[in-house]
Amino acid sequence: MEQIFHNFLDATAKVNSILTSLIELGLEKQQLIIFNQINDLDNLIRKEGIIVNNLTRAEQLRYDEQKRLAGMLELRPEELTASVLLAKVNEKYSMLHPELNKELNDLTHQLSQLKAINTHNNELIEQSLDYIDEMQALLSGDIAGTYSSYGEQEDEETSRPRISLLDKKI
Repeated sequence: MEQIFHNFLDATAKVNSILTSLIELGLEKQQLIIFNQINDLDNLIRKEGIIVNNLTRAEQLRYDEQKRLAGMLELRPEELTASVLLAKVNEKYSMLHPELNKELNDLTHQLSQLKAINTHNNELIEQSLDYIDEMQALLSGDIAGTYSSYGEQEDEETSRPRISLLDKKI
């Protein structure tokens, strides 16, 4: 049984390592979004996809080890929470408790940090898209359409001249 705990610890450490890589990429992504470096951002997103695939495999391995532990402890996998696992390890394998506690705390911290970074990056992307919309409206004109009493759109060219900073080729 001690080997299964070690396997679980190793799998959790692997997940933590991959999450660290994703956090670093997320911080790098922030800078690329801010400085509008689209090509570099595209390359980074490809790299991120590979790391996410690695995370999926590592998390599956960690969950498989969790199921084994749960079976040995006569629990269902969803009943084997971090606090239950820590209590069981403290009872039977107290020398593993500090390492398990560290890995589980790291996992919790990494996940919350990654969530915060992703939320911030999504906000930056939204701001960038809003800026693009504003610039497009400024350059090509952003006038509301005019509608007849029947709900049909009137010809904007005759009702009000359209101001545009860009020439459009028709």
